[in-house]
Amino acid sequence: MSSRHRIIGVLTIVFVLGTVAFGQSPATEPAKLPPLDLKLTTTSMMLCIGSELPLNLELTNRGTDEIKIDRSEIWNSFQYGYHGDREKGRGGGQGFGCSDCRQDFVSVTRDKPYESSFKFPLTNDFFEDAGKYSIKLRIAGVSSNEVKFELYNCN
Repeated sequence: MSSRHRIIGVLTIVFVLGTVAFGQSPATEPAKLPPLDLKLTTTSMMLCIGSELPLNLELTNRGTDEIKIDRSEIWNSFQYGYHGDREKGRGGGQGFGCSDCRQDFVSVTRDKPYESSFKFPLTNDFFEDAGKYSIKLRIAGVSSNEVKFELYNCN
């Protein structure tokens, strides 16, 4: 093989690799998260084991368009942690499924908060110990801030 053919071959490989590396198609780009701001709060930071944690959500669209979110997705996905007296904390999460939910969309216009409340049941085995916990909410891949609370053995 002549040096001219080798140079052409090398340039072709460099061109192909450059096209793959820099000219990615939209299908290979990561999905963009919706422009949501999720502010989670609670009115009770000290609770008895087995009770319900009252949560309030202020969901704000920080984008340019109206966003529609299915109501069944708003209080569906949670992440939580235990920060008790043990040497190491532990984490967990759960989702509340809705098999009979009909599509019922909430329209959230730009910079106009949508507010909602939910009583998170602390009946899961994860919440069986007295101690400090945290919880946050996820909607459409976006996480809220973390809310901290403490559970006591009230018996």
